[in-house]
Amino acid sequence: MALELPELGPFLGRLAAAPRPRTQSWLPVDDLRLALATRVFKLGGSARIAGDAAPDVFTAAAWSTAWNETVVAVANRVIATVETRLRQAAEASRYPRKRLAQAMFSDADRRALIARLGEGGAPLLSALEEVERLRLVVDQSSGLTDATRIDWLDALTAAARRQESAWRELEQALDREGPLWAGEISAIRGWTRPKWPFWLVTGMLYALAIWIGLMLGGYVAAPGPLAPAVSWFWERF
Repeated sequence: MALELPELGPFLGRLAAAPRPRTQSWLPVDDLRLALATRVFKLGGSARIAGDAAPDVFTAAAWSTAWNETVVAVANRVIATVETRLRQAAEASRYPRKRLAQAMFSDADRRALIARLGEGGAPLLSALEEVERLRLVVDQSSGLTDATRIDWLDALTAAARRQESAWRELEQALDREGPLWAGEISAIRGWTRPKWPFWLVTGMLYALAIWIGLMLGGYVAAPGPLAPAVSWFWERF
């Protein structure tokens, strides 16, 4: 019996759906979702052409690479968007550049963001491990048997269902990121320079002016180095 790979669209569900407005999403990523679905469909198309060699074409490694690269692409979009908004907020409030640099993403922040966005992909990766296990079984048995054919197809469709769940989890994680960064952006936009340096300098200048007035008026003795200057002043005024 020849291997017949089923259409994966129904199993991918939301992942393969047409773009639709997400009014509560702060960052659109439908293009990245559809790009991931396209990569999975292309793997399926290549597997159909390969026939019984499909397990060596539609591999767990190729699928997991597509997923991991998509998670990284979403994270990069988050970083680019957030950093742009941070710069705009800082420009509006004249936020100090050094402090702004500290608010930007570090390498550790980027890795943490990727981990948060990709956390929901754990069941998908587990399902892909089963796909890989069955591929090795096929290799060791020198081809597909009826039993391994059914098992491999079941594992593949199970992975497709896990892919939809993984994407939904990613969307939810992405929505959680929005309010977190919105607070940071709002705080920078609302920042104002501290007033105490201004009042400190003003007070010092005011005290200095009073002291000079008292000194020139003879109420306070002029320090030795300033005595000639005070005498010179009264000689001319």
